[in-house]
Amino acid sequence: FFFQAEDGIRDHCVTGVQTCALPISPGVTAAVKPVPKGANEVDIVFAANNQAPLGQFSAVLLGTGKQGNVTGSQPIPALTLRLAAPFELKPDFGGAKIAKGGKLKIKVAVVRNPAFAGPVTLAFANLPKGVSAPATMIPADKNEVELELEAAADAAVGAVNNVVVNGEGMNGNAKLAAGSANVALTVE
Repeated sequence: FFFQAEDGIRDHCVTGVQTCALPISPGVTAAVKPVPKGANEVDIVFAANNQAPLGQFSAVLLGTGKQGNVTGSQPIPALTLRLAAPFELKPDFGGAKIAKGGKLKIKVAVVRNPAFAGPVTLAFANLPKGVSAPATMIPADKNEVELELEAAADAAVGAVNNVVVNGEGMNGNAKLAAGSANVALTVE
């Protein structure tokens, strides 16, 4: 996002145009800076920490300029911003049935937020007793990976309805994590 000072304001401001962001949402900040004299725009970066709630919120920017002893302020219409998870995981277990001593090919897709482009390391939770999944990573340049679940000969027979695929990634120094919706898997 960039703030653009209108020509009339910019040309008449001796000290440039100061910008500020009014309160946004807990955990969300805006790195604001003045529009330098002679310029008509500035980049403003919005950032969120891990405590920021996901969803839509509004931000209002206020530009203030000064000419002589007269100071004028002008808000811009509210911006609607959407804070989304860094990525979502979407497993496809096909038929969702695996035989004792057998294997099941599955796919896991990652839907990345445009702000996150890194690899995602996968781990499985709540697999039926005796079923295992290999350590798997979805590379940064891929959106899907195929892998095989393997059931031991003595795997517990029955359905498990809460298998979850968890993913971890890094964005700079920030560790990011997400889990899929529950998936059912039956051992026969």
